[in-house]
Amino acid sequence: MLRVKVEDLKEFTEKQRVRLVQIGKKVEFIFNSPEFEKMFMDANFSGELSEFKDLDRKKLFDHFMTGAEKLDKVNDQTANMFIRGYYSFRSVYGYTYGHVKQFWINVKFIGRSNRSIGGTMAHEWTHKMGAHHDFSPTARRKNSISYKTGNIVTELWVKFFEIEAVNRIYKPSKWQRVKSFFRNLF
Repeated sequence: MLRVKVEDLKEFTEKQRVRLVQIGKKVEFIFNSPEFEKMFMDANFSGELSEFKDLDRKKLFDHFMTGAEKLDKVNDQTANMFIRGYYSFRSVYGYTYGHVKQFWINVKFIGRSNRSIGGTMAHEWTHKMGAHHDFSPTARRKNSISYKTGNIVTELWVKFFEIEAVNRIYKPSKWQRVKSFFRNLF
């Protein structure tokens, strides 16, 4: 099991810190789900530029689950997410550097959906694992480990925490009646 540990939350308000820790717990749930493993194993990583690009998919997934970041090669089954805040008017959600443990999230996006923040956290953490993609937007960048992992987390977030929440609020029979009502209007 891969744990997610969110820490170093400088430049964030207390409310934002609590939210990021809660998002981290949900990212942990996603990382450990059978659905994540299947989607990761089936993903096209043709845009990957790191040493992982030629690694057998099972070995890559197993390495991912060790939590061994590039700067701290301890296999502690923990995704150590040292998150710092910054502000930029640009549309960049986050960034990191290869020589530090931290990654940065643009505080201007903290008010956005939890799923996009969770996807960004997963994306940036894969860089800490050693994954790389093109710096500039290219056709292959979307097929890097970082982008695919972030997108998988975002997709599963909807399945686990948004669709399931609707199903808990509206009992299926009631929900079916509502859908049926609107379907019959047109």
